[in-house]
Amino acid sequence: MLTGDRQQPAENVKNELGLSECHAELLPAQKLELFKGLKSKSKGACFVGDGINDAPVLSASDCGIAMGFGSEAAIEASDAVLASGTLKNSFQRQLKLQEVLSTPSKATSSLPSQSRLL
Repeated sequence: MLTGDRQQPAENVKNELGLSECHAELLPAQKLELFKGLKSKSKGACFVGDGINDAPVLSASDCGIAMGFGSEAAIEASDAVLASGTLKNSFQRQLKLQEVLSTPSKATSSLPSQSRLL
């Protein structure tokens, strides 16, 4: 996790989410530098941010996700925006959607298989 927030609140979030690393009290340039280092060691890198200080990293990521309540700069720099401003329940919704898409219905059974995976 890369954040400009203070160390203790950042550590609390890191522990709650079960993250392995947390870099706090970062300036935008420091965030970008650390992100580029992480990105160079992986096949792809995604970043989620909400503030103007996140815009450079959102732009540099393979998939930048802005929170809907965030700054205009973050929203403009991102590839996607979470309209609700939260990831809460997103994974449950995705699993339900995958279940629905993998269960053929009368309405979709006559469609080519590629058409069902929209």
